[in-house]
Amino acid sequence: MGQIRSILLPPEERELTEEERKIFDDIPEDTKDDYRCAFSLYDRCGDLHVRCKEIEKIIWALGLQVNDWDRKEIMKECDVNGDGTVGFDKFAVALHKRNKSFSEETNEAKAVFQVFDRNGDGLITAEEILYVSKTLSDGSCPGVLTESEVRKIFGKNETLKETEFIASFSR
Repeated sequence: MGQIRSILLPPEERELTEEERKIFDDIPEDTKDDYRCAFSLYDRCGDLHVRCKEIEKIIWALGLQVNDWDRKEIMKECDVNGDGTVGFDKFAVALHKRNKSFSEETNEAKAVFQVFDRNGDGLITAEEILYVSKTLSDGSCPGVLTESEVRKIFGKNETLKETEFIASFSR
């Protein structure tokens, strides 16, 4: 019966061990949503799989920085059958295991995002960043963003979500 159930599960669920399933289930839903959002940018077929070479781009889209060793370890851990593709669940587990080293940077960026998100809608606008920057530009806070720097961060976008904001500072 277990073998039949295994065949009926989607491929990304068949790839997880019992321990990995527990880790996946313990990932907070908002974190899974962030992972899923970034992952879907490169999931061209919509089958919850991407090519291994896209992993680094996904990590960058999440606003995380990893060294070559971590990136290679994540890819090795994710590409269980050696076909050069990675399933979402496997990716989320591998990334979450390493997320503790990323969390300090990400938490700092999230705190900055919350400062800029003055109305609390989960989006920031260039105007919100410029308002905070002008408020801090009394000379007491070095490194305040200029209007041209803010426009560069936003590009053609009118708003940024938290993950987009974090990614813009990781590049």
